Amino acid sequence: MCILGHPSACVDGNLLPGSTMNRSIKFGVSIFECYTPHSRDEESRTYYVDFCRFHDAFTPDHTLADPPITLDLTDMEDLLP
Repeated sequence: MCILGHPSACVDGNLLPGSTMNRSIKFGVSIFECYTPHSRDEESRTYYVDFCRFHDAFTPDHTLADPPITLDLTDMEDLLP
């Protein structure tokens, strides 16, 4: 599973163009973060949520990372070569 977090951070806080997100899907991205500190207004969040819904991509909500997950709680050994 490939996740694109903070998509607006890639373009200085602007909205990541739909064409770029479509290419990301072709490259294997299946999850886009919709609620991010870089998208503080409702219009930005709606833009990403609508894109994810249209493409059947995962649409996280505010409770996704509650309780917080830290690296010491994850085991990535199986992911490393």
